[in-house]
Amino acid sequence: LEDGKGSLIAVVTDDLRDTGIRADAIVTNMGFNAPLYHSGEPYDNTPWTIARLTTAVNFEAPAKFVQNANTSALRWGTMYNFWFTASVPPAAATGSATLTLFRPGTPSSISIDGLPVPLPPVACAADFDHSGVLAVQDIFVFVAAWFNHEPRADWNAVGGVTEQDIFDYLAAWFVGC
Repeated sequence: LEDGKGSLIAVVTDDLRDTGIRADAIVTNMGFNAPLYHSGEPYDNTPWTIARLTTAVNFEAPAKFVQNANTSALRWGTMYNFWFTASVPPAAATGSATLTLFRPGTPSSISIDGLPVPLPPVACAADFDHSGVLAVQDIFVFVAAWFNHEPRADWNAVGGVTEQDIFDYLAAWFVGC
């Protein structure tokens, strides 16, 4: 979003915890949308709860399976939407999400790490660390991202992170802003 704000829209199941939010972030516009069950369907339309944690936003179904098997949980063929706006960009170039499964069993949750988090656009693309100044530090940050195979190091957006991305980034850096 503009002015350095970030927005997340997620489509997930039963319990989502989006982590990687900076502790100093002001989180607003938290929301939830689900299909309304009707015409004799036994499922509950109670909205999910939304809670701001220190470095996460937690979206949770109104009840666990053992409390109410017909609670408002994501079911086959349905889509739920979750969103929020943060006052600052994410803490890192990659984030994580934890999905807690509705029905009891093993595993009880699934964690997904290394999710690419888009950063807000900057006036100078070669300013890789988004400091507002084009400096040698940008090259070091780019090379570190390249060695870690971060999606943002795919400078030319062709074929993933390759050696050509280094040459293309350096060409952009030498052109300047």
